[in-house]
Amino acid sequence: MAIYEGKVRVIDSTLDLSCDKLTVVFMDKADKPAPKPVGAKGAPKKSMEPMVGAGGNVKMLIAEGNVVIINRENKSRALGDKAVYTQLTEQVVLTAKLGSPLPKIIDQKGGELSAPIIIYDRLTGNLGAKQGVEVNQGNPEKPTPKEVAPEPPVRRLGPPKK
Repeated sequence: MAIYEGKVRVIDSTLDLSCDKLTVVFMDKADKPAPKPVGAKGAPKKSMEPMVGAGGNVKMLIAEGNVVIINRENKSRALGDKAVYTQLTEQVVLTAKLGSPLPKIIDQKGGELSAPIIIYDRLTGNLGAKQGVEVNQGNPEKPTPKEVAPEPPVRRLGPPKK
């Protein structure tokens, strides 16, 4: 494991990521790499090289604080408080702290989309959004319906006003 703090930047073939703190978890010798993706009719999809770092293949990255993800192909950006990359799924999941603004995607034309969870798929290059599921980590009991606040709607905003 390695921890970087300050103005941290990760440059990958598919994305650029910047944040205040980055925790890198490397694969153990016992860890198996992610299975190769399979396309239609069993044909293999375009091969994606795993992220690598100074200590070897990366199993997981945890980016925290002022997280910005830029898709290198179409220049869309995703902004939030925390991003977690998992090698097994080849996805980066972006979220916000409780009480912070929702994470958002800004496309190359200036359009914005906000949602509780934003996902960047390294295999497809797509940025997507979905509603969150509230998890009570400190208490395994499920909250009663009165205790659960309704999820905020996904908002699609137009380009910034001039």
